[in-house]
Amino acid sequence: MSEAKITPLARRLAEENGIDWRQIQGTGPDGTVVERDILSFLAKVMAGEVNLPPTPEEAQPLPEPLTEKAMAQAQAVLQKEGLQIGDLVPPSVQPTALDIEFDLDLETLPQDHPIFEEETPPAPDPSPVLDLAEPEPLVASEPLPQLEWEEPPPNPELAGLPPLPPDEEPAPNPPVVPPAPPPGPSPALAQPSSPAALAETGIQGVRVQAWQRMVVLGPAQEAAQTLSEAWGTEVDLYPLLFRAVERALAQLELGWQPVKGLLEGEQLKRFRVAPAQSLRGTLEALRQASEPGEGLVVLSLLDTPFDQVVFPNVPTLTLGRAQGGLALLALSGGIEPALAGELLEQVARHLERPILLA
Repeated sequence: MSEAKITPLARRLAEENGIDWRQIQGTGPDGTVVERDILSFLAKVMAGEVNLPPTPEEAQPLPEPLTEKAMAQAQAVLQKEGLQIGDLVPPSVQPTALDIEFDLDLETLPQDHPIFEEETPPAPDPSPVLDLAEPEPLVASEPLPQLEWEEPPPNPELAGLPPLPPDEEPAPNPPVVPPAPPPGPSPALAQPSSPAALAETGIQGVRVQAWQRMVVLGPAQEAAQTLSEAWGTEVDLYPLLFRAVERALAQLELGWQPVKGLLEGEQLKRFRVAPAQSLRGTLEALRQASEPGEGLVVLSLLDTPFDQVVFPNVPTLTLGRAQGGLALLALSGGIEPALAGELLEQVARHLERPILLA
């Protein structure tokens, strides 16, 4: 028996749908199985007329259901042959009401048989009844025994001791009087004399104007520490104060020159300082200052117990002792009030922003 023949397209169509094409009688030349034979077989399978025979090859996964695209391809191939899918698939007949059979049990139930038995609702739980009657008082069946105090027997060892004194209230503690402080020397500060007393003695009072402003020392202290580490020498706040006064006087164009002030006891010494172009130059000029000079005295009181000192007829700018990161910046001497406030403001601004002193 010669082997069945099949076209490549028909073989591919049969393998994709799991059809054993060797069992199909081909209609092509010399019994060759063509696409139309595969499609006709698929139509019969879909109609339920035939079942797919088991294939001799290894079991393949179930074919995917035909999509609309595959049906359209099959319809196009059949139309070329002059066939329709409806001609190959018999029309399905819908069952009518006469084709449906019912198995009915016509035996009737007895008349006294209840169709639905009504369930008896459960009896509600009896609600508890509150007993509001007052309870009877408890009466002791026997009288309680009375407590009797028995004196302890006397101790023969304590017989020779004298009797205890009667109870007395404790005497109140005497009030504590603090000792009077020892007499000390009177304050050395003299009380201000009245104008009449000054006129009798011939002494004239001196009036000195002073302006004050608080300044924050933190930024200047950090800058001084940084400069000490960078230059390898100790730098305190005085060079920064002197440089700030020098810059403020130049900005306000007051015509004054700052001079180095040094307080020795109650005597004020003033030294001329050579002008410098940088903060380090100011530091070197302050160390070399030794000649007397005249101008606005710049005095630091950070290492003293004073907040401010005033010298009559000497224009002085002082920086008082540090308290809680703050210090008093004061100005006294012959200067106009408007310019005095502006000068203090500029000096404080430079101290609180040390970058302006470079």
